[in-house]
This record gives sequence, C-alpha cells and structure tokens, in this order.
Amino acid sequence: MSLAWSDGQRLAFGGCSNGDIEAWDISRQERAMSLSGHRDIVLDVLHVPYLDTIVSGSLDRTVRVWDPFTEQMTANLQGGHTKGV
Repeated sequence: MSLAWSDGQRLAFGGCSNGDIEAWDISRQERAMSLSGHRDIVLDVLHVPYLDTIVSGSLDRTVRVWDPFTEQMTANLQGGHTKGV
C-alpha cells in the first residue's frame, strides 16, 4: 500500500489492498474520489500535477494512468513485468 500527496498537499492519495486508489480532501476530511481498476494491492501512487495525471503501480503487474478530473483510467500499461510494479 502507498500514499502520495497532491501539489499543494490538498489531497492525499492512498493505494489500497483491494486495488483501489482513494483520494482524500485533507481540509474537508472527506473522500474526494475513488479510482478502481487494479486487480491486486496498489504498491505505488504518484501525482503528476503538470500533466494533471495520477500514475499507479500494482502487484497485478500493471501501471495505470488516471485522469483525476474524470476519475477515469486513461492508460493501462501491461506486459514485460514479471512481478509487482
């Protein structure tokens, strides 16, 4: 499982053992979004503010790219990994 901060530290992104990524609004102390798609534990989450993108890696051997505004996956990078990413 993992944790990442947004630019300005307004949101905290947590990679979960169920394969989801939860984003929490720190000032409001409430969930801001949930991203689903991984089939195993999310090992790493990265917020790339200048691309308005979230990138995640999982034990399912995929790297996924997310649009935080639409809460949709924009890319599923798989193949070539023999272990979790």
